[in-house]
Amino acid sequence: MKEKEMKFGVKTFTKVKERLDAIGAKLIWKGMEETQYYDFRDESLRARGVSLRIRDWRNHSISITCKRDLKDSTRAKNRDEFQFIVTDKKQVEGLLNCLDLVPKFFYKKRREHWEVNKNTHVELDELETGQKFVEIEGSERSIVRLSKVLDVYDCPRLFKSYPEILTFTKLS
Repeated sequence: MKEKEMKFGVKTFTKVKERLDAIGAKLIWKGMEETQYYDFRDESLRARGVSLRIRDWRNHSISITCKRDLKDSTRAKNRDEFQFIVTDKKQVEGLLNCLDLVPKFFYKKRREHWEVNKNTHVELDELETGQKFVEIEGSERSIVRLSKVLDVYDCPRLFKSYPEILTFTKLS
């Protein structure tokens, strides 16, 4: 599956939520997420533009996701994404350990998952640092159009993952 997304840094979600309500978007889920990234000790996955994570949506579900960067877009972050839901986090952690994959980065965030339509979603993410992001996923055209409707088009755009953002934040 292909994933296209844009991430915008915002100060508040108030206007974005009002606009999501106004266009009939549906809040599907909200709560705390815990995400653990895995790699080999030499970080060879990261070197190839591949990320592997386990994400625990508290009291909702657990997923394992592998993403690979694609370089065919200039306006949106573009990746291959393979994800499935699992029922036993410990078994998945054991499997990854058996393959010599080790935990490399952990973070928590508060997330609201909104559905605009079948193919377009908006995530409202607040990291533990207090940083807030609006992440729009869909076709490149729908992302640009929706970012204008939500009035985030002119906000700072980030093409980094949350681990990259948090690592940079911790170092600066």
